Amino acid sequence: MMPQAVYDVELVSSTKSIKHELWPLDAIDPVQAKFPCCLVWTPLPVVSWLAPFIGHVGICREDGVILDFAGSNFVNTNDFAFGPVARYLQLDREKCCFPTSLAAHKCKQGYQHSQFGTAITWDDGLQSSKRYLEHKSYNLFTCNCHSFVANCLNRACYDGSMSWNMINVAALILWKGHWVDGMSILTVYLFSIVAIIVRSRPFSGPIFCCATFFTRIMSSDAAETVRRDRILSSKLYFDVPSSKVPVIYSSSYNISFLGIEKLHPFDSKKWGRVCQFLVAAGVIRKDQIIEPLEAKMNDLLVVHTESYLNSLKNSLNVAKIIEVPPVALFPHCIVKEKVERPFRNQVGGSILAAKVAKGRGWAINVGGGFHHCSAERGGGFCMYADITLCIHYAFVQLNISSVMIIDLDAHQGNGHEKDFSHDSRVYILDMFNPEIYPFDYEARRCINQKVEVVSGTRTSEYLKKLEEALEVASTSYDPELIVYNAGTDILDGDPLGLLKISADGIARRDEKVFRFARARSIPIVMLTSAKFNRYRKQSRQNVVIKLKCEKSRKEEVAVAAKWNEVYMSI
Repeated sequence: MMPQAVYDVELVSSTKSIKHELWPLDAIDPVQAKFPCCLVWTPLPVVSWLAPFIGHVGICREDGVILDFAGSNFVNTNDFAFGPVARYLQLDREKCCFPTSLAAHKCKQGYQHSQFGTAITWDDGLQSSKRYLEHKSYNLFTCNCHSFVANCLNRACYDGSMSWNMINVAALILWKGHWVDGMSILTVYLFSIVAIIVRSRPFSGPIFCCATFFTRIMSSDAAETVRRDRILSSKLYFDVPSSKVPVIYSSSYNISFLGIEKLHPFDSKKWGRVCQFLVAAGVIRKDQIIEPLEAKMNDLLVVHTESYLNSLKNSLNVAKIIEVPPVALFPHCIVKEKVERPFRNQVGGSILAAKVAKGRGWAINVGGGFHHCSAERGGGFCMYADITLCIHYAFVQLNISSVMIIDLDAHQGNGHEKDFSHDSRVYILDMFNPEIYPFDYEARRCINQKVEVVSGTRTSEYLKKLEEALEVASTSYDPELIVYNAGTDILDGDPLGLLKISADGIARRDEKVFRFARARSIPIVMLTSAKFNRYRKQSRQNVVIKLKCEKSRKEEVAVAAKWNEVYMSI
């Protein structure tokens, strides 16, 4: 080991021969959001109004560009989260103790820093911290915007210290920071003043209500902006060749999990059988079927909360949703591949179907229709809210402003009803058996037109009620898109639907809905939804729904797609 005296001599000699040149910094420019070598701070919506000392912080490069850590695995560059800078504090680069100049700056922790420090310039320290945080998950208490700034200061050993943390960083910007302008002060303290007035004045109620109203508007606008950005960056919408028929399917739809899937009455392989039959019957060719992409995490976050999606990493929660208890015994890596992935592929199909329908007039996703799942909760063999996702993508990508959901599954569609409970852009017609799952009375209040068909309802009565409901819908709402959830669990003999609708009745039901859309020139998306009669044996019947397959620009030919024959051939 080198003697201490020799080390000191070499260190001093090194600093005499190597000197870090500090070039002049540009002036601070709040208009262009340029704050060279500054700590910057901005208030958080709602939180800072209640506690003005709490906010979001970032640190700036020598050219004034802001870096801030506002979410897992990502450091913003020149895109400061939560709004423009309100306070700033410019730091002195000469107080940084870079390894090549430790002796010159008399670093309090010189030997420790020369051993572990890697930053040789201000920007190098920031870049090193950025790379480090890009592999970290955001945590409100241990890994956040303040800890990112502290990490940057520690790498540069700012002010001779490597003990920067969330608390002293917050204190530094709070006590020594400068306000950008008077408006910044008003932005932070206005709602605090209003809160004080609310507690002391008789007219506080209306003021508080107004403040709350505007707070909700601002929060809603921010969330809508994030949602829109996610939709526009998604790859689920893509151009479909004209040679393809508007039928969407992937072999990845089918769920096969060591036979365990048979413990649930839902037929988890019906989608493949549908397409196999269509191909075998010569209705379509295999190469004419549109294959969708799998919905990824960012796609699902358009509607779902991060907490809900994280809950699916627990196999027990997945088992509860699909109602197959043994699934809880398997590790998540297996459940994700065997169970979650097929659902995500079907979600991609439902989302794409709206784009195809807009261009062709109609589209069928041979899957999807998970109408029991909402943004925050799954259930009833429904893991993702594909109907809600399909509609939100259509709002943004297709520039439409009104959608009608026609849900004719035997069960109430409580998932999409919760998601669109306060959204006037969506009209819901739900025709269901009120005597079976899910018994969601709160969601029923969100239905625009509720049609109840009790257990034992037969074909003639069912079709009469449907005709009346469609007539009411036609005079009540003028949609630009129809999403039709065409569950076949209304079939006579289905163990869960408990209705007595004939196979021919199902075909006539589907045809009525398609004619309703066609007569009004409204694009229609059909989702196949539920079918629980796995073990039903019945003779095949030539009952059909009409698929309008393009033959030319002026002529269309109706092709008999024997969907019901597929459902009966289990």
